[in-house]
Amino acid sequence: MYAGIGYYTLPALIHGNALHVFACEWNPNALFALRHNIQDNCIEEDRVTILEGDCRTTVSGALDKARRVQAQSLSSDNGKDVYQDTLLLRGVDRISLGLLPSSEGGWETAIRSLRRDVGGWLHIHGNVPQSERNQWIQWVCIRLFEIACNEEEEEEEEEGERSRCNWIVIGTHVEKVKSFAPRVHHYVADIFVGPTLPHSLLHKNIDLKESKVGMILESEGRLSFVPSPGMVDPPSCALDKDGVLNQEWMMCREEK
Repeated sequence: MYAGIGYYTLPALIHGNALHVFACEWNPNALFALRHNIQDNCIEEDRVTILEGDCRTTVSGALDKARRVQAQSLSSDNGKDVYQDTLLLRGVDRISLGLLPSSEGGWETAIRSLRRDVGGWLHIHGNVPQSERNQWIQWVCIRLFEIACNEEEEEEEEEGERSRCNWIVIGTHVEKVKSFAPRVHHYVADIFVGPTLPHSLLHKNIDLKESKVGMILESEGRLSFVPSPGMVDPPSCALDKDGVLNQEWMMCREEK
């Protein structure tokens, strides 16, 4: 999501050997550059699908289309379209949400797009006051769990698949990308959302302590799970109810 000119799309395809990447972008200039960069790097056409427009709409529309094709058992003359529909209907393994200052508006779409059988990884970017770093990551994990449960209520649970309300949300790493403003940093959080621990963590003997939401921290060379508290106040970088950024550090207020 928020593919831009391909600064996450290209590394995923070239260095990450991704089977297929769905690149979502609405800026026509960025789309022009994205297509050029894909061609210039000799990336096979059938390894990437570009979804033009607001990702909250285009991804949902593509999912609905894929479901209709499956339900009606429709065939298509375009084998590439059928292949892409099948991949998207299965769900994706990893989503980069690289929109600044906040990608919160796309979290619902991201959760809906993950694989229902094993879940997947979200890489969530944000401009966050340095003093609110820990509060931000805890709050993000709790919000993702709430979104997963809300999405489950709106969708019929498919037979044999675990309810999203039973999914776990685990933050595994927070990386400072760069300084954005005085005492405000651009962070990216790596968060797993799914029914069980991912393969990369299964062998590390992590005890979730019957909790579904939390962080994995390293201490003295050992990994441990720290459950999130039940309630965390939204950080100043959170969206307000109207979807407008409520970041106090960005606002210039006139003295009265």
